[in-house]
Amino acid sequence: MVMACAAAQVPFQVEHSKEAVMSIEEALEKFLVQLEADGRSVHTVAQYRRHVRLLARWAAGAGVSGDLEVLDHEHLARFFAAPDARKAEG
Repeated sequence: MVMACAAAQVPFQVEHSKEAVMSIEEALEKFLVQLEADGRSVHTVAQYRRHVRLLARWAAGAGVSGDLEVLDHEHLARFFAAPDARKAEG
C-alpha cells in the first residue's frame, strides 16, 4: 500500500509482515481486555464477545479468511445480511 505523508506529500511504502497479521479471535481478546480496562459492564463485554465470535464462525463457514488484513466491508456486509449474524448464541 502506498500512502502520502500529509506534511510533505511524499509517498512512502507501508510494509506488512506476516507476523503483523492478526486473526479475528486475537483481535477480539485484545479488544475485550481494553473494554474491561475501560470499566465496561460485563453485559457489554459479553455482547461484543458474542457478536465478534459469530463473525469469526461465519467467516470460517463462508471460506473467508479470519485474518483482519483480508476482511473488508463487502465481507462484513455479507455477514450482516446472513442469518448467522442474528443468532442468539455466539
